[in-house]
Amino acid sequence: MKLNDKAKFELWWDGGPYSEVNIAFQTRVLDTREARSFMFVEAVINPTTFRICKQNRKCFEDDEHILQMLQYADYRGKYGYFVQAGPNVQITDPDDVVETLKVLEIHKRAAIEKIVRMHDFTMKLLEIRREE
Repeated sequence: MKLNDKAKFELWWDGGPYSEVNIAFQTRVLDTREARSFMFVEAVINPTTFRICKQNRKCFEDDEHILQMLQYADYRGKYGYFVQAGPNVQITDPDDVVETLKVLEIHKRAAIEKIVRMHDFTMKLLEIRREE
């Protein structure tokens, strides 16, 4: 199947489907002060991959993590589907950041594996070969 420009755009095409996994640091501001800080893993999935996987969720019945991503992701238009992919860890001491990063890196790796599986499914369904 030859993909047109619109289809490539919705896959965030970069020679293949493109998505992201980020470790984020968030500071919550309450009134006029910093209230709390958190770190978490966030997956950002391109719209086409997400829609195809959601329409074919039965193919992922053996993968609770993907099913949860499909259920809880928040659609943000051209920016894709955002979903937290691990714990939301409150940082109460700056010394906690290094240990928290180690824990979140494990969750980041797991989220990457799930998105790779989703991309692979999408590529097979659309008969896409990776461009070099």
